Amino acid sequence: MSDAACLFTDRTHLTTKSYPTGANLAARQNIYQYQQPPVDFIGWALDQATWRGGERVL
Repeated sequence: MSDAACLFTDRTHLTTKSYPTGANLAARQNIYQYQQPPVDFIGWALDQATWRGGERVL
């Protein structure tokens, strides 16, 4: 993985450079309200897990 790709997952970079305040994160979140077709991100994320039947999601 390139150094640039690591910036997308590096916690220190994300919290100090990309999103040091809530404003940048809010701006990123807001662009998804215009996505066509809308994507159910929560449903997609839950579909990625292997469920055995006894789990609970908070």
